[in-house]
Amino acid sequence: MNKKRLKWCSRFLFALMLLLCVLVSLYIFLDEDRPAECMLYYLIPLSNGLFFVILSPFYSRLLTHMSYTLVIGLYFAKYTVVPFFTRLGGYATFVEGSDAWSYMPAAILLTCYEQIFVAAGLYLSCSREARIKRTRTGISGQPTRRFDACDMAVLAGTAAVAGILLYYPSLRQNFHLATQIGEAGNPILELRSWREIGNGGTAPLGIVNTLMLMIFKVIHIMLPLMLLEKIWYHVKRRGRALFYSVLVTGAALMVMTESNANSIFIAITLTVLLFYLYPAYAEKYAACVIAGGIGLVLILFVRKVNGSTGFSNDATVWNNLSITLNSYLNGPFNLSVVFAMREQYHPLTAITETLAELPAGGRLFARYSTSVLFNETLWGISGRTDQLLPAVGQGLLYFGGGLAPVIPLLFALMSFRFEKMADECQSVKKRGLMLFASVICAFLIGNNLSHCLTYFSTYFPAYALLFFSRYKVVFGHVLRVKQ
Repeated sequence: MNKKRLKWCSRFLFALMLLLCVLVSLYIFLDEDRPAECMLYYLIPLSNGLFFVILSPFYSRLLTHMSYTLVIGLYFAKYTVVPFFTRLGGYATFVEGSDAWSYMPAAILLTCYEQIFVAAGLYLSCSREARIKRTRTGISGQPTRRFDACDMAVLAGTAAVAGILLYYPSLRQNFHLATQIGEAGNPILELRSWREIGNGGTAPLGIVNTLMLMIFKVIHIMLPLMLLEKIWYHVKRRGRALFYSVLVTGAALMVMTESNANSIFIAITLTVLLFYLYPAYAEKYAACVIAGGIGLVLILFVRKVNGSTGFSNDATVWNNLSITLNSYLNGPFNLSVVFAMREQYHPLTAITETLAELPAGGRLFARYSTSVLFNETLWGISGRTDQLLPAVGQGLLYFGGGLAPVIPLLFALMSFRFEKMADECQSVKKRGLMLFASVICAFLIGNNLSHCLTYFSTYFPAYALLFFSRYKVVFGHVLRVKQ
């Protein structure tokens, strides 16, 4: 696709999303049966239209910058697509009927302010970057058949996970295929404490299960990156190399844990990386790949909705869809709960929940997190932590209303920055891992700092492993090479 056609497509998509924002706002405004608490709900897609107007000078980035595309797309999904289906679903959410429902007007206004604040921040960032010539570094063209230390660590981790699963078959409950997404739930495992060593029993130790999952999450992204690197260097026929790479990407998407989104993040990362590695094919098939990926995600989402058991028997399909979308892409409904819990929040909580994300810190401080307080306020009971505290809600607690959108803006800017770092990497693995960080930050816009710290502490070993990619392993000897 030439630049002129690509620019036209970006302009068309930008204009289409802006038009849909206005139409959805009008659709909600004309609904005379909406609850009194939701009378201002039509302002959300309308402010999403203003979001697009502010960023309209940079429409050409929509199909050329992954992070920009993800951020724009997620804001459109959160604040135009979700309100449309919420209206169809009769404004059904888990918050409906709770004490937080009365805070909906304030939550709606803060959501509108968030979009304008973030759009202004992104405008300033894009304006500054537009003055700096951005170059994309090519992948190093020097193939090698040697495995570096990072590759050896990934292979060792893969062997360790495979060995543990063979020795303890019950731990396979941690995993399921993408085709089983509607059936899979949180695994119920019989685990032993390390204090029971020597007392007999065949159940695996809890520490073994935890360690196995930690290693798996790292190799889940690193093993495909390593394979894509080897394929790109050593399969000379580009068409065949692309075919093998697509198989690797599909396999990475098929294997899931209870955190289904991780596999989708990895699949997006690997797909974008393939666009970098095979630009000639990307120009031909990018549109088909993107459309197919969106369709696949929608299919997985529908299966997840159909497999959910938390809905009442008399709820309609539209009711269930409204509830599910507002749970995953949390907006003003979840934000209203934050207004209801402000009196329970103590400034010290910001420190304790940050410490809780450090290794072993959760045993001391997890009880004091804003996510726990959020779920206790929502459900009225303790023990449930399945609903996500919105990033702007956490910003409201930390910094007050004026600076509440700082956290989602931070995630968007981090996503931009990681993609720029990826463009400067000559290593396939390094570029892929930076793209993965960019994808995570983009999707964290609807999340909070606690989830951000969790993700980066989980994948920190992968970044540490890449440090050792400066070393080559040859017949058991480690040699340092320049990169």
